Amino acid sequence: MSNRFWKWLATRLPRKLAFWVAVRVTCDGIQEDGTILCSNEQLERKLKKWWHYSLERHVWSHKSIEKKKPAGRFWLHLWERCIHFEWSLKGKHCDFYLTLNGDEREITFHLGIPFIGGFWLGFEHFLPRWLYPYKWTKSNRSGEMWKMPIERKIGMSVHHGKVWLSLWENPMEGGRDDPWWWEFSWSPVDTLLGRRKYSRQELLTTAATVSLPERDYPVNVAIFESTWKRPRWPWPTKLIRADIDSIEKGIPAHAGKGENSWDMEDDAVFSMTTIADTPEEAVKKMADSILRDRRRYGPPTELLRERAEAERRT
Repeated sequence: MSNRFWKWLATRLPRKLAFWVAVRVTCDGIQEDGTILCSNEQLERKLKKWWHYSLERHVWSHKSIEKKKPAGRFWLHLWERCIHFEWSLKGKHCDFYLTLNGDEREITFHLGIPFIGGFWLGFEHFLPRWLYPYKWTKSNRSGEMWKMPIERKIGMSVHHGKVWLSLWENPMEGGRDDPWWWEFSWSPVDTLLGRRKYSRQELLTTAATVSLPERDYPVNVAIFESTWKRPRWPWPTKLIRADIDSIEKGIPAHAGKGENSWDMEDDAVFSMTTIADTPEEAVKKMADSILRDRRRYGPPTELLRERAEAERRT
């Protein structure tokens, strides 16, 4: 065949798919972790640079080996479009819904079956442009109105004793001007027995101390009885609980978690509500909670040093 034919064929074939096939032909072997084995060093450097990207852009699968909640994903890229399937076993919720994503022009179907798992099937860049959801937004620079793609959710789910309905919900944001029927819930138990009403009865208020390795911290403890009662149900739910409030400027709890920009510094506990019948039990639970967090995140060294210097100055 002429060179003209091969040039025409090269323009019709997806470049990434052609490269993926070339990898399979030219390399000596591919290990399970994706490492490429190639005798040509120059070719090996290029293959290592583009191998993961080229493979992921066309056919890629992943399985989670977690024993508690096995899950997996599968992508199939077809030129500019993509079909992906995901699953997560041992789920507890019952739900099914359809999601329209205007940004990716994606249609996603989800089905959740209790004690079996959740399943997602998505079609990316399959949604026609005239059908994808959007909202009119004013540009901050030019002041003109433009269509901003958004996401819409249609379906229902059952959890926490309620039926949650989404008829045109925007799962990414919500506003007070949104119609009520876009997203609402219904509780069969509340309809049958009436909504639960909460009441509180104070039983005891006293001073106590929370004992930690560095010193004791004074707190106020309030023991009270919480009651939840339904109008058409004769047996209320009752619990004896305790409110613990720090008298000083909080109790040094643990070192910063370091997960976000606002939780890098040492943390302190100012109050806590827990189930307890006596003040002694309440302060013990608070101390155990602080020590557990210190073992996980580390001690609040900087905060303890600042507190010690402040006490020496006074």
